[in-house]
This record gives sequence, structure tokens and C-alpha cells, in this order.
Amino acid sequence: MKTAPRTALFLVPLVCGAGLLGSHADAQPLRRPPVNKGAVVQSQVGLRTNIANLSTDVTSGGTANVATNGSLAGVPILNGFHFRFSNGDHEFQRLSLRPTSDQAANVAFRDRKADDRYKAQATWITLNGGGVKGEVASRSPFAAQSGPNASSTQGSYFVPLPTTRPPNHRLVLSGFEFRFPDGKDFGIRMIGLWLDEATNSARVTFTDSKISPLLGDGGPAMTDAKKGPILPSTDLDACSNKIASDKGGSLFSKDGYTSHDAQSCVRIQYAWIPDAAVAGQQAFSGTQRMPDSGAQFPARAGLQGFEFRYDSGAEHNLLTIGVMPPLPGAATRTVSGVPANELIQFQDKNRDDAIKWAAKMLIIR
Repeated sequence: MKTAPRTALFLVPLVCGAGLLGSHADAQPLRRPPVNKGAVVQSQVGLRTNIANLSTDVTSGGTANVATNGSLAGVPILNGFHFRFSNGDHEFQRLSLRPTSDQAANVAFRDRKADDRYKAQATWITLNGGGVKGEVASRSPFAAQSGPNASSTQGSYFVPLPTTRPPNHRLVLSGFEFRFPDGKDFGIRMIGLWLDEATNSARVTFTDSKISPLLGDGGPAMTDAKKGPILPSTDLDACSNKIASDKGGSLFSKDGYTSHDAQSCVRIQYAWIPDAAVAGQQAFSGTQRMPDSGAQFPARAGLQGFEFRYDSGAEHNLLTIGVMPPLPGAATRTVSGVPANELIQFQDKNRDDAIKWAAKMLIIR
């Protein structure tokens, strides 16, 4: 280790660092906050890390490309994220948080009209000197047939990751996009992305009705019947359009096409990072906004998976969603409506709905 104290990494708060908070609309030019070049630490010989934060107020809804204060060049390891609508809860169409360049990321948090203001925050720990990045897109599997006997494997499905695991490496999440077809939105019952190192796959859940009976590492196991097809492109426009045209056996009971649940597309950015960059692993679960065990999230960690589920009623609108390790300065998250003592956000406009959630993280040196 270098002699610089590790706490130097945490001088960049999640939400309110100087120059972080900006206003972005789809057509606005990219604004680059200043980079904290001092937030760099030597993880092991040849491995270096820095912190990259994103914080934005998207005024016209939809999708924005947002600058980060800190570099994403290398292997970005997703540390935490938070999205919140500014004008109440909504049915849901898309959630995106994906690094798109060395110092910018794509964000989206929207219903079908994409006209609602929202706030987005995220933090990455960027690793240089090792690691292998990967990206894949898929869609929920279904039986292309119509009528009451049509079948699907909604709830959770599985995406094999095409990048071979290098020896002595661990799997982490870099970014994601969940998407129902454009022009359609739904209530949410469960949403999640859970990486499995043993099978080199990701379990995906994005549904308004059927749910997994168990969350986290105890959740459903991969089978061939539940594998989603690998798409030829990671751009989800074509996937969304294809689902919207497949009215013969995959679409939307609320619109009268079939008795099926809503189909979805997913884009997953992931990375294999060297064992030398990892200090340990922790898993958490809960029914409130903190882990039921009372444990704190490790601040310097990379997400391997998150799953959220409404347990009261059926689907719900969505106001806010997030997994937020308690970086120093976390008390200032209240400016975005996030109480400092809440590490999980998943709710509609009120807080009376039963939820369950799970998260697992690798502790980064």
C-alpha cells in the first residue's frame, strides 16, 4: 500500500461534492464537473483505484448522458446508486445506469412518456492495472404462441455471461439497463440483477406480477428453460421494438393482447477483477431500509447483486430505488430526499408497503 491514507478515497461525497449537481435534459450538452485527482490509492502492486461520482437533476425526464467527477477509465465497479422521481410516483418503463465513456454515464428513470423530472446519483470505484470488462444484452424468454395456453418463464430469467472467467478473479457489476417496450409502462412487483460466479451468469428480474419466492443466493437456480437469448446488439431499441411487435404470444394483459406478463429487455455491464483487489464479500437482506441484521454496508465495496420485491398487494408504482453504501458525507444525501440512516430505497409515494430486498458486495482493497 502507498503511504497516503485510505480515507482519502472518501473525500468525494455521493451527492453533494463541489460541482456535482447539475441539470440535464436529453438535448443538453455534456457538462463535466472537476475531477478529484487526489482520490487515488494503490490497491496492490500494479493495481490502482479512484472514485467516480455522478449526481444530476434530469429536468425533462427520459435519458441523459451525464459527466462524472472522477475517471471511469479502466474497470468501473459500481458502488451504489439512487434514483428518485421529483413529482410523485409513476408506473415504470425504464431504468438505466451505464458507463458510456471514460468520464460519463447514461442514466434513465422514466415511465412511457419520459416527461418527469428525476434525480440520479451513483458512485463507482474504478480499478486500473487489472480486470476484464464484459457486456451483454438479453430479453425475457417466452413461448411465441397466442391464446390462454401460451406460456412464459416470467418472474426471473438467466443470462449467461459471454466473458470467460480468468483464473483468480471475482465478478462485479459495472452498469445495467432494464426496459419494458417503449410506449408501455407497468407497475413494478420485483426488480433485480444478481450475478453468480459459479455459473458465470446473471439472474434478471423485472416483472409486474410473478415473483421469485426467495431472494439473493437462495433464489431460483439457472435452468436451460429459463435462459434468456443473447441479443446480437447491446442497444435495446431493437429488442424493445421486437417485443412490441410480438403480439402473438408475449405481451400485455392490461392492453388485452394475451394473458401474459410484460416482457422485458436487459443490458448488463460486468467485470472480472483480480483477487488481489478484493478484501472480502458480504451479503445483506432486509424488510426495511436497513439490513435486518443491523449491519452496515461496507463503504468501499462493489455490487455483485441487488433484488427488490414488493410483498404487499400486487404491483406498485415507483418513486425511488437505490442501494447506497454509507460514504462519508452521506448525511448530505437528505438534499435529494434520502435520509442518512437509510441504505436501501424502494417505495412508491407512501411507506406503508411491505418490501423485501437482498444485496451482496465485494469489499474492495
